[in-house]
Amino acid sequence: MPTTLPFDLQPFALISMLRDEIQCARLLLDQLEIAEEFISWDHESDNQWREDNKKNIVDVDDEEIYSGDDFASKPFDIASVIKVQAQVRGWLARRQVAKAILLLKMQPHVNQIVRAQAFVRGWRQRKQYTELKRILDKRKAVAIELLQSEQAYVDDLRTIVEVYLNPLRKPMSTITPANVKSIFSELEVILNYNALLLKEVETKIQAWCSSQCLGPIFIRLTDFLKVYTQYVNNFPKALTTLNACKQKATFKAFLTECRTNKRVADKDLISQLQMPIQRIPHYVSHLTDLLNYTPEEHQDYANLKIAVAKVKEVTEYVGKKKEVAENIQKVLKVQDKLVGKNAEVQNLAQPSRRYICKGPLMTVKGSDKRNTTAYYFMFNDLLVATKKQKAKNKKGKKKSIYKFLHTVAFTPKTVVKTCPETVYTVPNSFQLINTTKQYTFACESQEERQSWVDNFGDAINQLIDHQRSINERLAETK
Repeated sequence: MPTTLPFDLQPFALISMLRDEIQCARLLLDQLEIAEEFISWDHESDNQWREDNKKNIVDVDDEEIYSGDDFASKPFDIASVIKVQAQVRGWLARRQVAKAILLLKMQPHVNQIVRAQAFVRGWRQRKQYTELKRILDKRKAVAIELLQSEQAYVDDLRTIVEVYLNPLRKPMSTITPANVKSIFSELEVILNYNALLLKEVETKIQAWCSSQCLGPIFIRLTDFLKVYTQYVNNFPKALTTLNACKQKATFKAFLTECRTNKRVADKDLISQLQMPIQRIPHYVSHLTDLLNYTPEEHQDYANLKIAVAKVKEVTEYVGKKKEVAENIQKVLKVQDKLVGKNAEVQNLAQPSRRYICKGPLMTVKGSDKRNTTAYYFMFNDLLVATKKQKAKNKKGKKKSIYKFLHTVAFTPKTVVKTCPETVYTVPNSFQLINTTKQYTFACESQEERQSWVDNFGDAINQLIDHQRSINERLAETK
């Protein structure tokens, strides 16, 4: 309920009156400044002028009038100066009287005015307190959300270790210890540290108060993130090793059995191995929210700011490596869709291989041979020709599979160019020229042809740059 002020003279009306009085005073002060500028001049020069022109001064009815040749050079006359001075003195006198009258009028209401001022101050303080409480409550909610997220993350890491890693370490495992190390890398070390981190955060949350600090914990985390970078650097190798191990029926059966575990919840191993890579950007998000709801005067503000900056640096590095891992996953998805593949594409996923695009292309074989259309998958060093087919999965749903036909490799020496549009050439065609063989492909439109040519050109240029960097490193070692 709003508080009603128990006095006749409302404080806001009084404040309005005072504001108008101040405005009038400002206007009068402006006039006074103008008058002072008008009558101000150098007294020493004036006295000297008086001394030099004593004979030219004539008294007329107590009013001094200047005469002589210098009269025209003076910017004023004494009568005007005396008039302005009288106006100023009158205004000052009236101002004093008005001030005294105002104080007399205010005297009966001093207590009410003091209460009004206290009311306004109290309202402002209550407003500031409410806003601060809202921010601190939000800060606590963000901290609890961070704790819950960390608990789920540690549980997921523990599931990987207990369901996958520990069984694969046992004697007579389906894969070698070297492959186990390659696939899981530093995952167990990450689990152990994050379990300690979780325990520290839980202790802080249980004893939560408005001055609680989480910044120092995550500053220590940034020092540990070197292990995360090692894990990220190894991740492309982990994917290729996992893909090679999947060729073994026993390991494939082991993975299928693990997916039936309730703790795994039908997630594939690759998506679970990605969690440490995805976790670092989550730390940035949580810590940024925590920083936004921490007042600048809070003792945790500086530490949180340092932690956010350090974690962001690691996130940028991880983001670049994550793109490499995502490209390898795309390669693996293409490989899984291929059927009838030979040894050339059984291990299609390589750390340096990147998926670029896919689509139908017509292979132009010459006037005496029939042209054929195939579905091609383009990578940064390889073109895989397939025949698109329809099939059904285990649940009876339709899916696309691709029967492997052949591959076309290209190198830094490969050349790509468009074919001229003549009556003797197939429309929208282009050539891929290797050192030993030449291929001619045709597209359905000029836009599609330009897209394929641009992709081939970019891929070949990257191969050239890569080869140049290798040659430079070899030259430096000699």
